[in-house]
Amino acid sequence: MIIHKKCEIEELPEGVIGQVGLDQLVHYTEEKHVSDNEKIQKILEYADREGLDLTYYSGCSEAGYDDIPVIAADWNGPSSDITNKHDWYNTGSKFVLTEGGQKKQKTARLAKLVEYLEKKGSAQLQWSDEWMACSDCYKAVRSSPDSYSWEPSYVWASDCEIVCRNCWENFIDDIIEYYKSDNHYGFANKALPSDFCLILENQGFTCWQDRKPWENEESCAHYEIG
Repeated sequence: MIIHKKCEIEELPEGVIGQVGLDQLVHYTEEKHVSDNEKIQKILEYADREGLDLTYYSGCSEAGYDDIPVIAADWNGPSSDITNKHDWYNTGSKFVLTEGGQKKQKTARLAKLVEYLEKKGSAQLQWSDEWMACSDCYKAVRSSPDSYSWEPSYVWASDCEIVCRNCWENFIDDIIEYYKSDNHYGFANKALPSDFCLILENQGFTCWQDRKPWENEESCAHYEIG
């Protein structure tokens, strides 16, 4: 399990600590006197103990999304096809779930608990292959589009670091240098989200080439210095 947070998850009050099974966890999550933070903590503890592939983000920096914790995973359960050898094993008398199939089953059941918290506005359930973490605040940003008009809520600061829209003003020099370094075409050709254009203009960049009228008359396609 991967946890993206700048500080440790706060300690739970005495009396809440303790291991619980999945059935008990379902009941625990529905308890009204237990805080949502404690419920999230228990879900993470269970996933860690069972070796489930969950990724936890303490917040969300994606445009259009609430800044609440994100719990991401591959939520698909085991295949219904018993000939799938990744999920099922033939004992000779019957088919049983493999260790991997059992983990998929437990993860799929956990999704119901996260959905319960999502309805309360306390957390959101997402797919792990569509999200990644800001390298500064560790909050979640989308790594793949969710609409035709989608733009990244992050920029690259190096080959292995991204910073979200809430953090990128702290890394302007690194970001500009990184994007300028791409000169495969004789000029920098990496795309930047439109929200970053004002920062470029404040840094002395001017529009070199406008977009075509059918693309967007008010936006710039390429910038140059001075």
